[in-house]
This record gives sequence, structure tokens and C-alpha cells, in this order.
Amino acid sequence: MLKKINEKHLFYFLLFTHLLYLWTIPVFLTQDGPSHLYNSKLLLGFNDPECSIYRDYYTLNFNLFPNWTANIILSGLLLVFKPMIAEKLFLSLVFMALPLTFRFALKQIHPNSAFLSLFAFIFTNSYFLIYGFYNFQLSIILFFLFIGVFQIYKQERSFSNCLLLSIILAITFFTHPVALIVLIVYSGLDWIFSIAFIKAANKSQNPGKLLLQSAFIVFPALALFGKYLLNQAPSNTALYDFKFDAHYIKLLLSVGHLSVFSSNEKYVFLFFSFLFFLITCLCVLSAERAQLENSAGPLIMTIVFCLFVYFFASDQLAGGAYLSTRILIFIYLLILLLAAHLLANFRYKKFFVISAFIGSFCLLLIRLPLQLEISRKMEQYIPMGKQIPDNSTLLPLGFSNYGEHVLVGESPALPLFRHISGYIASGKNIVSFDNYEANTSYFPLLWRPELNPYKHISKGKEDGIEINPPSVDLLSYKGSIDFVILYGNPLPYKDSASFKDLCIQLNREFTLVNSSPDGLARLYKNKN
Repeated sequence: MLKKINEKHLFYFLLFTHLLYLWTIPVFLTQDGPSHLYNSKLLLGFNDPECSIYRDYYTLNFNLFPNWTANIILSGLLLVFKPMIAEKLFLSLVFMALPLTFRFALKQIHPNSAFLSLFAFIFTNSYFLIYGFYNFQLSIILFFLFIGVFQIYKQERSFSNCLLLSIILAITFFTHPVALIVLIVYSGLDWIFSIAFIKAANKSQNPGKLLLQSAFIVFPALALFGKYLLNQAPSNTALYDFKFDAHYIKLLLSVGHLSVFSSNEKYVFLFFSFLFFLITCLCVLSAERAQLENSAGPLIMTIVFCLFVYFFASDQLAGGAYLSTRILIFIYLLILLLAAHLLANFRYKKFFVISAFIGSFCLLLIRLPLQLEISRKMEQYIPMGKQIPDNSTLLPLGFSNYGEHVLVGESPALPLFRHISGYIASGKNIVSFDNYEANTSYFPLLWRPELNPYKHISKGKEDGIEINPPSVDLLSYKGSIDFVILYGNPLPYKDSASFKDLCIQLNREFTLVNSSPDGLARLYKNKN
């Protein structure tokens, strides 16, 4: 029976199953996804005369920065489709493109390595996707695309291939910088290994020409990234942070940190941890016999670079966040690409094919019931926006960012319900005050400083409007708060000072106008 198993059929079965899974869930909620959808709507309608309220509260951010790609794609989809359909189509693109580009890269490294492509699905339906890190997910797609085209370029170092690689790298800058830096390091190391190989083999290739081609590939993206860094405000964050300890070593050896919804997920990721450990050991054994003049050498040294960043670079480097877990993903991916080179003729491929297939499919089965329950709650929450007229303002406040499931919430690993108001705001011409993206410097829109709700509605800390229970001052805000929507069960916080203060403010200035059938969402309208 095992001899009849075709890894290609299993791969495309998983691809179809993941798309079916996505479209089976009416609202595929991610933490930051609703905000990305809403900001794409803002960007699309910013100069629309019917959306004048946008210009009252926001300004466009003309600085050069990453994080553009997802907004551009979503804005294009919103020209044709309703918000929820546009988001589903965007997610379908991610669900399809990541495994397909990974398979493309593997086959360019070695035609017999496609069996490793079944590992792509745990990175497709991943913690970072559920987090709503859309640009980061897109950067992984571009990473694989670049690696695949780069293998073609190494066989035929033509100008057209150089130009294509340069364009892919420039687009990567507008997506996410971590993938960009890893690709630039890989490109530079490949040039070094190529020069060393030319000298060792006395080949006739011109090292100067190779250097010019490499510079042509990386210079536009590197120039964009350099300009971005120069425009950044000075940061007090240290570049160096010693993290070579038991916690980070455990995190490296286990992919369990990708778990989101259920403790049962941990068993699946523990299984994948074993598979990655096995693949790494096989790569180490095979590397001793490998010739490093080809793609194995640059990949190995790029892994070493990523490990250095993982253990010794600050997680908040250059104002970013989650650097350790982001770079960890590229360590896993680079190990798989290295395995494509070193284990292409491996005898026991079917073991990894069947294991990756079972693990990926089990993850869908574990997550589906919880995501359907989350979707049901969103289907009751989103219609609350029908009573909000266009050119209004909405202040969303929550009591259960992690959900209302048992005691730990539906998503104990991340505050999945934090930005759900983006679904309401993306379907209306309104201003939603929990737009965290406009409170940063690396997204397309910025709050007007005098009306920034994170500074002028939040009480105490800037995240007062996002924490549970919310800590806010509704009465002294200079702008207009037309509607307030609460989500979650407030009873656990009934004795807190923040909750009591919020109740006083709501009773004084607002009237309850609607509640969702499950009682978790309540809409208040300003009496004035």
C-alpha cells in the first residue's frame, strides 16, 4: 500500500483541504486581520467625498516603510468584492501560494526533493497567520519565490533573471524586513561561495561580473531598507541581547510555540518537533559528505546567521517585535531547503511524507470546531454595525480579548478578539477608534495627533482602550464618540475601578440601543 502513495497527490489533497477548511468557516477570524481589512478600506476611500470623516481623523503616511503589500492587495480586492469576501480571497491566496512556492523552490534545488513540500502546511495555517501577520506570511511566499528563481539564475546568470530577482527582493522590502535581510545574507554568501569555487576549480567565470550581478540584485532593496532605517526615530532599544539560555533553546527545539487554540495542538507540534530534529540530524550526517560549492554551503551559513540573530539580537530591534519567533520560522524553513539539497536521494521519503500529511490534517481537525464556534460569535457581533450610520465614530471596548471559552479563552496563545471591530468598520464609512495601525509609523495611515484615541481616550497607558477591562476617559475627548460597542462578559471585572468608572461614563452620556443574541456584544449611542 505504501508503494502506491504518491506525494504529489497528497500535497494537492492537503492544498484543496486547506482551501475547503478556509471557506467552510464563515468568518476566519485572525487577531490583526480585521484591522488590515479596515485600513485597506480607509486607504481606498480616503479621498472619496462621501468619506470626509476619514480625513478629519487620519492623515496619509508618505514615509517609506514595509507593510504595504497586504494593504495594496486587500484594497484591490475591495474594489470588486465585499469586505468579508475580499478577506477570504486574500487568505485563499496565502493558503495556496505558500505551499506552491515552497514546492517550486524545493524542485529547483533538486527535482527529487518535492516530498518535503508537505511540511509547508504547518507554516501556512500557522500561529502567524492566526495572529493576522499578513505581511509576514506574504514575505515567506516571496522568500520561497526568490530561492526558486535564484536556483534558476545560478544555472543561467542572465540579465532577465537578475532583474526578476531584484524586483522580488524590492517587493519583499514592502512586505516584511526579516525575510529581506535573510535573503540578502543568503545572496551575499552565495556570491562568496561562488568566488571560492571558481578559484578552487580554476573556472573561467569572471568574479567581477558575478559581483556586479549580485549588487544589481540586492542594491535596490538594500537602498530602500537603508532609507527606511534613516527615517526611523532614534530608539533606546539595544541591538544586542544575550538569550542563549534554556528557554530559547527549548523554543528552538520545539515548534510548540505555534499552538493557538487547543492544548491538543501541542501534541501535533511535538510530533513535528521530532520530525524537524530527525531531518536536522540527517542533514548534519549528510553535510560531512556534501560538496559545499553548491547551494548547501550558503544555506548552512545562512542558518548560522539566523541562529546568531535568534540568540543574540534584541527582540525589539529597530522598533520591531517578535524577532526571535519570526527568525525561528526561517531557521525551520532553511533547514528544509538544506534537506532538499542533502536528502534528495534519501531512501525513507515516504515516512516523512506520511508523517507531514497526518500531522497537517490532524491540525485542521483539531482547530475546525473551535474556529466554527468563534465564527458563530462573529456572525452575531458583525450585524451590530447596521445601526451605525456612515460618517460616525465608533469606540470598541472589550472584556474578553482571549475569548469566552471555559476559563482560558478560545485562543489562550493570543488575544484573538482584540480588533474584531474592524469587520464592522470595513463595511461602513466610519472611524473606529481601536485602529492600532494608525498609532504606529509603519502603516499607510496615521492618527491626527490631537485626536489620537490611544493618547486621548486611553487612561493611564496608551493601550487603555485595548486592555481587559478597558481603562478610558470618554468625557474629555476633543473628538466625537458617537457609538461605543462592548464585547465580552464584564462580570469578572465588576469590582474593578476601571469597570465601575466606565459604567458611570456610559450611564451619563450613552444609551444602550442593541445587544447581540448571545449577550456578548452591546451597542451604546451617544445621547447628544
